[in-house]
Amino acid sequence: MASYIVGYGTLLYTESVGDTLGSSAGKKLYHPVMIHGFKRLFNLLPSHYNPSFKISKMPVEKAAANIIVSAGSSFNGLAFEVNELELAEIDRRESHYLRLETVMYDFVRGNPIGKAFVYAADQVKASLT
Repeated sequence: MASYIVGYGTLLYTESVGDTLGSSAGKKLYHPVMIHGFKRLFNLLPSHYNPSFKISKMPVEKAAANIIVSAGSSFNGLAFEVNELELAEIDRRESHYLRLETVMYDFVRGNPIGKAFVYAADQVKASLT
């Protein structure tokens, strides 16, 4: 059974998805969507995360992207379809997050277009800034 994942951090990049799914990442269609009821933050401090120093000599990239439930908020992302095996691989990769199901909306028209999974840190267990 196919599912959709909405990427909002490293899952926005085909190369990063390819690190997990291999060459199938380059063959996927990525659809711009909106997710309502969540806010994007850069506040997750997983134990494996280190700043890349790509944008500054200072460690300004010290936290990973995360979303939290936030009434009245929205964020944009890219939705892509995965099969059950790929979903399991993404789950392993995103093990610092909880997988949540939500409704995705067309980025341009704003109408609901189906359900998708997003990954959000467990607010109780995660290390957050």
